[in-house]
Amino acid sequence: MNKIIGNVYETNDYTMFKFKEENRILDGLKVNALIKQLKQDGKQLQPIIVNKQYEIFDGQHRYNYAKNNNLPIYYMIIPGLTKEDFDNGI
Repeated sequence: MNKIIGNVYETNDYTMFKFKEENRILDGLKVNALIKQLKQDGKQLQPIIVNKQYEIFDGQHRYNYAKNNNLPIYYMIIPGLTKEDFDNGI
């Protein structure tokens, strides 16, 4: 049997999210690829992953694209994420 383990939320409050110093530098090629995908699909399909403090663990390119284009942010909170999770490439 399948089990629900999380929820995906939507917001336009960009100020609630924080970057971690471990986040990669934004890559223009990734941003351009994301723009192409979003134009093709018409929406963001993958939520960004944050901890309870709304620190971005995965999805800073999607976050920046949505913020710069005044689009909603889709995100998932995974409680208990730590620096070690980030270092291990969650």
